[in-house]
This record gives sequence, structure tokens and C-alpha cells, in this order.
Amino acid sequence: MDSPTIRYLRTEWQAIGTTPQSSAACHRLAQCEPVVDRLEVDNLAELVAVLSLSSGRLSRNEAAEVITAMLRSADVEALIPGLLALPRRAPTATIT
Repeated sequence: MDSPTIRYLRTEWQAIGTTPQSSAACHRLAQCEPVVDRLEVDNLAELVAVLSLSSGRLSRNEAAEVITAMLRSADVEALIPGLLALPRRAPTATIT
């Protein structure tokens, strides 16, 4: 069962992860990260959906490889505001 924070993040990704910009970003990521390219996803929403263990497409270790690739290609400074906002959005969130 997903926590409220994870459900919120999934909903947000469904809204922003299917935009043309999301598709372009996903294809750029796939060009430089073979582990993402092998997944043959069309946008970031699909990529995030594949990361769910319930999707049955990736093992826990494979999902970790994809997340590592995403972080390696991300501008860390761009991630910080979103990470800092999580506790304000979901004060009861727990990470398990």
C-alpha cells in the first residue's frame, strides 16, 4: 500500500509527466542512460510508473539503477526545492 505522499506524487506525475516537455526530457534521458532506453517509455509519467514494484517490470535492484540514472542526469539544484517542499505538503509522510 502506498503512503499518502506516494499517492500524491503519483497523481502529480500523471498531470505533469505526460506533457510534450516530459516526453522530450524522457527521450534525452534515454539517449544518455541505456538502463532507461531499454524500458522504451515515452514520457516521465510512464518511467515513474515502471519504477513501481507492482508494475512487475523491474526488480528492486533494477528500479534502483533507473533512479540512479535519473539522479545522475538531473540538475541537483533543480531537485532541492521540490525535496524541501515535500514535508510541507505531507507533514505525516513516512519513508519506508
